Parts: sequence; structure tokens; C-alpha cells
Amino acid sequence: MSGKLRDIRETASDAIEIIHEIGTPEVRSSLDKIKDTTKEVREIIQALSTPEMVKNMENMRLTAESMQDAASRMENTFKELKESGVLDEVKKTSESARNVMDSFGSAAGGNNSEVMQASKETVQAVKELVQELKLAISDSRKSGVIKNVNETVKEISSLKDTVT
Repeated sequence: MSGKLRDIRETASDAIEIIHEIGTPEVRSSLDKIKDTTKEVREIIQALSTPEMVKNMENMRLTAESMQDAASRMENTFKELKESGVLDEVKKTSESARNVMDSFGSAAGGNNSEVMQASKETVQAVKELVQELKLAISDSRKSGVIKNVNETVKEISSLKDTVT
């Protein structure tokens, strides 16, 4: 029985010592910091639980999935281009064009600047032609010429079907 009393007395003594340590300013300061941190964590959790944040997180997830899908599609497209030989053909065409330009340069001798100038003028003329075509198509769309032409083609096709 005296052993049990001694154990109880030691336990009570240990409890008093722990209570005494809890009362020290350092422990109080630590407990206050823990309390403040817990409060902030609770506020963050509440903020993350709002419908706006839930929607934002869902949008971020969907965006990440879309980006992953796009990367996958790009990878597959590149793989298909490589397997189809298109990239090799483009490379060969580029090398061929470079060889032609080099041969023009060597054939022209010292007239490299003239060849380059003529090439630049040709490229510029093609660019201007493309720009004019774009403007003409745009004007045609605005004025309805293309629509009228399409309607006329449909009418002619239906007349042809009626006649035959």
C-alpha cells in the first residue's frame, strides 16, 4: 500500500511541476503563438471553403487538365508528322532551297547582291499580292459578292439537276 501512496505522491508532484512550468512566461508565449496560428489556419480553411474559392480551384484543375491534354495532342501531332515523313520532306526542301540559293550565288559570281536584291523583290511582290487578295476577299465578303456567287452556283446546280 505504501508503494501505491508513493506513486500517487510522485504523480501529484509531477503534475504540480508541470502546472508550474505551464505558468512560466515562455510556455505562455508558446501557447499564445499556437493559439494564434490555429486561429489563422481556421480562417484560411474557411476562406478556401467559400463557393468562389471552390470554383477557382475547380477552374485551376480544369485548366491543368486542358494544358495536359494540349501537350499530349501536340506530342501526338509531332509524332505523326515525324512518322509520316513530312518533317523529313520539309528538311529536304529547305536544304534544296538553300542549295539553289547557293548555286545562284556561285553562278552569279560577284553579283550576289543583285541576286539577293532580286529575290527580296520577288518575295515582297508575292507578299503584296497575298495582301491584295486578302483585301479583295474581305471586301467581297462585306459586299456580299461571295454570297451572291455561292447562291448563283446553287441555283445553276439545281437548274442543271432539273434539266437532266
